[in-house]
Amino acid sequence: MKLGDFEDPVLNERCNKGPVYLNRHLLKNFVNFCKEQEKDPQTVAEYLINLGIHTAEKRVFIDIKNL
Repeated sequence: MKLGDFEDPVLNERCNKGPVYLNRHLLKNFVNFCKEQEKDPQTVAEYLINLGIHTAEKRVFIDIKNL
């Protein structure tokens, strides 16, 4: 058995993803917001980044409840 044959949940989580560095105060507020909304911070961050990149409109509606 090879070392790479083991199931590694951390490696699986990081696969095809890159780090995002945030100010620690902003991160704390973001995590608290996600807890209040009962949403996964990773899902919310990916949604907001995707929305910001792909929107051409100036007015943006963030549908946090449907995440």
